[in-house]
Parts: sequence; C-alpha cells; structure tokens
Amino acid sequence: MAVVLRDLRDDDRALLIRATLENMNWCGAGFTREQVIDDPSIAHYFVAWPNSGDFGFVALGPSRRPIGVVWLCHFDDADPGYGYVGDDIPELSIWVDSDHRGGGIGSALLAGIIAR
Repeated sequence: MAVVLRDLRDDDRALLIRATLENMNWCGAGFTREQVIDDPSIAHYFVAWPNSGDFGFVALGPSRRPIGVVWLCHFDDADPGYGYVGDDIPELSIWVDSDHRGGGIGSALLAGIIAR
C-alpha cells in the first residue's frame, strides 16, 4: 500500500487520544478512553502536544483517512513520560490501526521521523 505522510497538526488531538489509548491497551483492554484522558501521566502525550520541538506525521490510507501516526514529545524531569531519558531527548510514540498493520506503514512513519 502506498502511504502518504502529512505533518501532524494541532487539530489531530482526537487521533492522538485514540493512538494513546490503543498503545496503552496493546496487550488487551486495561484502560478506558476516559481513564486515558483523565490521567495526567498519560494525557500529556496529547494534551500538551505540541511543545517546543515536538513534531510528528500522520499516515493516510487510500481514502485519505488516518491509519497511523508517529509523534515526538519533549518532556522534562518534572513531568516525565514513560520512556523519559533526558530533557533533550524526545520520546517517540507510534501507532498503526490494527486493520493496516504488517504493510510497512510503521516503517514509513519511522522513516519520516528519521528523515526530518
């Protein structure tokens, strides 16, 4: 499948919520949408996005609908993410819709981030 990437925008918040929810539930249902939104340690992946230096891409399918997303978030030691390493190292999150996995979409998203 040919993948078209576009820049992640402020108005993609609903997509980031969906991606975060599905990433949090990667091994089975454990979190509800409301829990993800209400928990500040999870919600900062989409509420404060973008901070300075944050960016990402959305993968669009044949119908031009989002089927994947990758985004970088800069956190600090006062409000670290789950993969926090240091203030100057962004945390990468990636998600591909379950109906579109295995077709190179995740690889295309990562290639876009690396190229940028």
